Amino acid sequence: MPVTTQHPDYTAHEREWAVMRDALEGEDAVKAKGIVYLPKTAGQECVERQEGQAAAHFYQAYLRRAKYPRWVADAVRSMMGLVSRLEPEARMPPRMAYLEEAATADGFGITDLFLRVVREILTTVRIAIVASVDDRGQAYAALYRAEDAINWKEAITSGRRDLTLAVLREARASEDEDEFGHKTETVYRVLDLDEGRYRKRLLSDSGQVLEEVFPSTRGVGIQYLPVIFAGSTDNNPDVDEVPLLTMAQSALKSYQLSADYFEALHKTAHPQAWVTSQEDVRIGTTGPGTLWQAGEGAEFGYLEIAGTGIEATRTAMQDERNAALEAGARVVDAGSQTESGDARRARQDDQHASLHSIVKMAEKAVNQFIEYAKDLTNTTGDHTFSVVPDFSAVDVLPQLAQQLLNSAMAGYTSPEAYWEYLRTGKVPDRDYSTERLHVDNPGGVDDEAA
Repeated sequence: MPVTTQHPDYTAHEREWAVMRDALEGEDAVKAKGIVYLPKTAGQECVERQEGQAAAHFYQAYLRRAKYPRWVADAVRSMMGLVSRLEPEARMPPRMAYLEEAATADGFGITDLFLRVVREILTTVRIAIVASVDDRGQAYAALYRAEDAINWKEAITSGRRDLTLAVLREARASEDEDEFGHKTETVYRVLDLDEGRYRKRLLSDSGQVLEEVFPSTRGVGIQYLPVIFAGSTDNNPDVDEVPLLTMAQSALKSYQLSADYFEALHKTAHPQAWVTSQEDVRIGTTGPGTLWQAGEGAEFGYLEIAGTGIEATRTAMQDERNAALEAGARVVDAGSQTESGDARRARQDDQHASLHSIVKMAEKAVNQFIEYAKDLTNTTGDHTFSVVPDFSAVDVLPQLAQQLLNSAMAGYTSPEAYWEYLRTGKVPDRDYSTERLHVDNPGGVDDEAA
């Protein structure tokens, strides 16, 4: 089979990913797809069959009046706002300290890698991370969107299910393109195990091998594929459910309803004028300040629609909005302004359950990348990358804040403890002796002494 062969799961979910991408890009992207998201009415199809392209403007007007809501983009932005306020704890082995500032192929740090993984999981529930090593011997993460990880295979080895093939689509500058052009050609990065050794190949559309290498570490071939498929519930190659797909579907349904709604409003506000006369009628334009001339006995009037379905359409649009809000309640619903702090925290913890799992899966994916990077670069030493998915609002008690300030001014606790409480709503979790070190040496405590 050709290198362009797609995994059945890929084919089954490709349209869902396209819907999510368009939903995030907004109204222009949705309208550019035309009848994919907004089918023509029976009347529009009928008149186009009779009059051809001359009648295409009826659908174009229908399309322009429709309104696509930005619920998905707003939800993702709100979720990423919550996640970006989290503070990952990142500590690399000394030889890999560069990862804190340059962990991705385009030079962004390990925290940015984490945020990218979270965003892609929210969008399409999937991202492939490939651990690689550059010409300087430094590890980096190459990222591939769900749409670009087109095929994969697994096999049972020693009782475990291991990845044995990953086909990743790439776009690279065309060789015949000038310096200011943007023409690209599609190639395929094929990662597999050849007689138990990790092999990387670059193939053209036709299957021609453009590059082939066998990465090694310590002079020994690698016996696994350093690829992670990050998802919302686990990090195996299986495709999970898209978290915000229900919201996107509600937004599309609201978009379709809005086309009918605004079309009906337009026709209600612009009734069709009519005239009957046995003589010639001079008709210029309609509207205020215009004059029609007809012979004696002529009759004039307007054909107006009753608009009985307008309210039902508006109600249906509201129902879709409510369904979308329910699907994204963890970030859209602000909750009651009168609920207690404990009740609000309990509600928020429940609302953020899915976002909690996404953050933890992204954290695990980043940790797995670091493990692969250590192995590929023959690096030893412990590392830390951890994220506490606490999305609760910061509650600062004025009385406790004042007591901490008084204690810090008196030299019993550190100014750092006071500031940490104001910033996070939590007193630093450390014993008395460690706190005394912070008091005696504010801002410069020796970790080994602590």
